[in-house]
Amino acid sequence: MPKAAADKANTAITEGSAELKELGTDMSGIMKGIFNDGQATADQIKEKLDTLSGKDLASIASGLSEQVKNGKVSQKTLAAVMEKMKAGTAWGAVSTWDVDKIEEAGNLLDGLSATELGQISEENFDASIAKFGEIGTWAKDQATQLASKFAASAGDAATITAEALNSAKGFLSGLDTSTLQGLSETEFIKAKDSFKAAAAKLGAFDTAQVQSMASKVKSGLGDLATLTAATATDYGSLMGMLSATDLKTLPAAAMAGMSAEAIRMMSDDTSKLTTMTKEQLKSMGEDARKAVNGAGLKALTSDLDKVRAVLGCADDVSKCPGAVTDIVIKFDSTKNTAAEMLAQAKTTLQTSGQDYSTCTSNMCEKGIQSLDTGVAIEAATAAVARRASSDNMQTTVRVSAESLAAANAAATATGALGASSTVSTTTASSSSTVTSAADNGRAIAAAPLMMAVAAAGVLM
Repeated sequence: MPKAAADKANTAITEGSAELKELGTDMSGIMKGIFNDGQATADQIKEKLDTLSGKDLASIASGLSEQVKNGKVSQKTLAAVMEKMKAGTAWGAVSTWDVDKIEEAGNLLDGLSATELGQISEENFDASIAKFGEIGTWAKDQATQLASKFAASAGDAATITAEALNSAKGFLSGLDTSTLQGLSETEFIKAKDSFKAAAAKLGAFDTAQVQSMASKVKSGLGDLATLTAATATDYGSLMGMLSATDLKTLPAAAMAGMSAEAIRMMSDDTSKLTTMTKEQLKSMGEDARKAVNGAGLKALTSDLDKVRAVLGCADDVSKCPGAVTDIVIKFDSTKNTAAEMLAQAKTTLQTSGQDYSTCTSNMCEKGIQSLDTGVAIEAATAAVARRASSDNMQTTVRVSAESLAAANAAATATGALGASSTVSTTTASSSSTVTSAADNGRAIAAAPLMMAVAAAGVLM
């Protein structure tokens, strides 16, 4: 923190409440009092912040912004902090915030609703675009609101530069199809790293948005028939935006550069996977093949050679498991990790009398493993993200079993953890999907919210 800002904050702290001074005598001490050098839990942090007034929180806003980057503050707590800071005794209504307050709030801005973000003046938004763009945890409705202001400020999408796109990297997922189509191909490719980062989150771009960018990605790649693995790696998640026809054109050698993020981009259109050849699937790296899971792997079950290629046992079928069950588990990253979700799945299986040791490679005849280290989910709305039961991450756990019956038993035993798909490696098209009661509840609850987002658009 710049010295001038630190001095200003420390002066405000001396005028703070007794609760604030109990935490520390200056910004550094108070941050330690709240976050305990990164060791405090989300609940402990919430408890400390709940005792502070809006004026107190405003005085330490810049310090809180830095700490929020560590991911230990829940969206619900963040919204509560901002609610206090909007009080008349603190910063007042968002519509009155100037550039200095926006800069000071930093990562705390994620605690504002889409409607409140819309209240920031055009002048102050334009001067602070990079600050909003630094935040990578916006919900879809927030990103849509910010992207609308960004596009309106630019006027003609064709004039938006790569520099501007990079400054808006945190809310690129909110750009509408018209703006995405209108972007200069040259500037889009220059800003591809920012789009790659945005596309790595589950639910960031919908099908229409992906189709709006596909031609630009294809053009940037050049001749697909001679594409190299290095170029595929360079384009990362954007490779998943190519059409099924274009993906089938890629040489097997290029598939070695396909990333897990690119495969996850294809989850809404499994035809992109089914049109790939066995050799293409076999040539992908282990992380990318692990990303072909759940519904994606199930889509391949009419061709067992492709299933085996994904599992890494195409060259020696005797090393294939009899069947696999993929369990998709959603969790709150402020409270749990993907490793803990794996442990929970393993314990659940053990409780039901099914004992699986942890696998250390993709090719596993019998065992259990995490197929990723946790993948971020972009919530449909900020309101969804702020629920007490909100899950902002997803991990997939795979159980490799000796038989289809054993794999089905694993799916049944872990039904409370999340949706699961079971695929046989010996019988074509023998697969099933089990949706947990918890996931059914999420789907039912999310439906009206998604309809509201579609109806209200950027006005939410």
